[in-house]
Amino acid sequence: VSTQVIAVTISSLATTFENKEITIFPNPSKSQLNLKDFDSQKKSIKIYNLKGEIVLNIESLKSNSIDIRSLNNGMYLMEITLEEKMTIQRFIKN
Repeated sequence: VSTQVIAVTISSLATTFENKEITIFPNPSKSQLNLKDFDSQKKSIKIYNLKGEIVLNIESLKSNSIDIRSLNNGMYLMEITLEEKMTIQRFIKN
């Protein structure tokens, strides 16, 4: 079993794409996260635990919601990539 570990430094959790902030809601959430102002054709999501391990990788997100029922309770970092731009948002699974 191979584990990919990445070091993530967060200077700002509120990053904007072309003057639009991407919002994750509800936060905290038990089963599903919704993304507001997320209208790009090419979008991908990586979710990291606080150890820096990728726990969920969605190469091509087709909707504005993500099923997080498979994740354990805790805090996570979500890397959102639109076209060639990227931001990181924090959320809690409870």
